[in-house]
Amino acid sequence: ARAADEKSAADEQEFYVFRKRGARGVCTFVGLVRARSNRAALRAALDRYPDSQATLWWIVAQQDLIRTRAEDTDELFRSASDKPFRHESHYPVRTLMREVRSQQKRAES
Repeated sequence: ARAADEKSAADEQEFYVFRKRGARGVCTFVGLVRARSNRAALRAALDRYPDSQATLWWIVAQQDLIRTRAEDTDELFRSASDKPFRHESHYPVRTLMREVRSQQKRAES
């Protein structure tokens, strides 16, 4: 029986669990579960981390993750450090589209 338990545990893999609470929210790391399949990992996550407000659960097998090495950080993010953040209101696309539609309606009338 002990050998069967050890084999069962060896078949399991570690899964990272993330959840989202709303359409505009972000996926937040919740914890880890061990399971034999994606479906079993989701069941285990729902049991271990119950949350009635969660709108999305994301389960990722640890073996499927690729980590950024510390020495790669500068190469990946250096180019973004000198670019200012611009809110969507900085780009007047909606206003311009309203003007175009308004002109089209006037031309059709």
